[in-house]
Amino acid sequence: MQSLLLQDLITIRAAGSQSVIQSPTSWLDLGDLEDVAIFTDVRETSGSIQMSIETAAAAQESAFVTLVPSFTVATGIRTDVVTAYLAKVPPARYLRWHLSTDPAGSGDATFRIWVAAYGWA
Repeated sequence: MQSLLLQDLITIRAAGSQSVIQSPTSWLDLGDLEDVAIFTDVRETSGSIQMSIETAAAAQESAFVTLVPSFTVATGIRTDVVTAYLAKVPPARYLRWHLSTDPAGSGDATFRIWVAAYGWA
């Protein structure tokens, strides 16, 4: 198992149907690891913020697909486990987060994301 930091503590503010995607320089490269446990640690949130985790086999914007479907961001630690064998969409090489708000909403979230990743030896 390897412990990897997908996102260090950050505050994101969004308003009115805004989408914020993690910067390409911060995407997590899993290499040949294939099973992941994702720990989303939310310290503060307001408004209606949705988050999803996306994955791609190549470091290209158009290659990303949803790994962990959208969920409402809430304070506390959320754990999502995705195994390559059982997942509808298995973890690929790259991971990133994606935040969005509804058209009439706005809000902010302070969070960090850790990933525990496993590979077959």
